[in-house]
Amino acid sequence: GANGEEQPCGSVTLVVHGDDGSTTVAGSRYNVATVGYCVAGAVDDGVFEPGENVVITNIMVRNNGGMRLPEGATFCFPDTATVKFEPHAVAVPPLDVCETCTLQPTAPIVGRLYDVPEVRKPRHAFRGAATLHSACSLLGRSFHDATVATELPMKYPVEICHAQAPKHLNPLETG
Repeated sequence: GANGEEQPCGSVTLVVHGDDGSTTVAGSRYNVATVGYCVAGAVDDGVFEPGENVVITNIMVRNNGGMRLPEGATFCFPDTATVKFEPHAVAVPPLDVCETCTLQPTAPIVGRLYDVPEVRKPRHAFRGAATLHSACSLLGRSFHDATVATELPMKYPVEICHAQAPKHLNPLETG
């Protein structure tokens, strides 16, 4: 504060003058937040397996800031330690304050789950996890609220717990 003395909290008001003579006054700038998205396995059997492709659909974002989001924002899913995505970037359209939209990628967003080896313990099934997260930026600056992480449990779809075969079979017997 002034002269080193405590002062009441202040505020910032943003005033933007457009080329067309318009003026926008707001208490905060635009901010993109991820509302949600769907993740499904390429083989839709309800199990995420190591090495399987996953597809991202129904991406919803919202401008929860105080100003209209201009053109130029991009949304993506960056590679992680356990998921590698095919190159993609989805354009986020201009959004008014509090406006929500479902993004329309030009191609499916596909990622491949890495094989996640772990120390195999005798008689224990493979269990692992893959983590992916969303990201959005404008002019190289990221929106923190656009980062939403999802953890996918991975395993193999068939788990053989116990199998016992007879020691000897003749050609006409079945086990």
